[in-house]
Amino acid sequence: MISSIFVSGRLGKYIGEGIRLLEVDRLVPSNQGKYETDLIPVRSMLSESSTFYKASDGTLAIIKGRLETDKKHGLIVVAEVEEIFSLPEKMKKFIKISRLLLLNWYKIIWAYFTWMLPYSKHIDKYPLNLRYKKLRNLIIDVCKCFRIEFKCENMQYLINRKSQTLLVSNHLSVSDVLLLISLSEKPLSFIAKKSVKKIPFVGRALTLIDGLFLDRSDVKQAVKVFLLAEKRMKENDISYCIYPEGTRNKYPLNSKVGEFHPGSLKVAYKNKADILPYAEFGTQTLLSNSNERSNYVAMKFFKPISFDDYGTNPTPMEATFIHQLISNEVELMKDDYVKYYVARKNKKRPKNKFSPVKSK
Repeated sequence: MISSIFVSGRLGKYIGEGIRLLEVDRLVPSNQGKYETDLIPVRSMLSESSTFYKASDGTLAIIKGRLETDKKHGLIVVAEVEEIFSLPEKMKKFIKISRLLLLNWYKIIWAYFTWMLPYSKHIDKYPLNLRYKKLRNLIIDVCKCFRIEFKCENMQYLINRKSQTLLVSNHLSVSDVLLLISLSEKPLSFIAKKSVKKIPFVGRALTLIDGLFLDRSDVKQAVKVFLLAEKRMKENDISYCIYPEGTRNKYPLNSKVGEFHPGSLKVAYKNKADILPYAEFGTQTLLSNSNERSNYVAMKFFKPISFDDYGTNPTPMEATFIHQLISNEVELMKDDYVKYYVARKNKKRPKNKFSPVKSK
């Protein structure tokens, strides 16, 4: 079957510099019989004659076409699909998860039945510090299996933050939660959307550390969740992290950080707490179908914003400021991410490994 294909991305500036390394993460039908896709610079060589595009379902398309660039989309490939056939792409994800379980299955099973279940069912019987410490140590073991090439700036802002702080970031994957817990020895928890509670292990883990689950379609329930977060921050000496986009960015390389919901910051306003913004990129690959020897992840923490500095600003104004701060940094991280894969460093073991120290 011959059909048109339209590929848009932000890699147009690399055209003419000898960089032709692109892989399609998703192939999504759009209008006029065309396709829109997210580009990930990993494996397939792109040229003006022919190339390979992989979709997330394992489909591989051999295409011929021409390269064009414009200011709006960056790189545009207009092409015809010559042949489509399936590859066992999901097998890579199976191998990745199997490796994780093989190295940690006994720890996960032991932890789940000996303390995760009883702790989460009887939260009041066990102090938060104990629950958080045990969960963090387990998550550190899990994260070490992700083969992370880690770049982090201003870690001291996370380590030295006040106990009652609202952390705010862009959202890419459930892996965001795992990495942040691993990095923070001080207890912190999350305000997540309701569906996260149903994710195996993750939902139980967040419940274990006083996580809250938000139903954005139910205004009354959302208000109750934010009031409970305010109360816990005051009484339990805990920080909370929230992702103001409201959902993860499914096409992070091909789209910008989503708009922030101003209401997400009200917890900080009510408690006169510091706001700690941070940006991250690369976590979307940790649980994806790829099975690289290393996965590039970047994080940057910004200087905490005190209530004295933001208290007189309306929440929409402050949300816009923080969004711009994070969004600008994410765009810079994308460039480093692209260069890392273009240099094929993902084929080598990570040099700067993700190796946080466990809690004693």
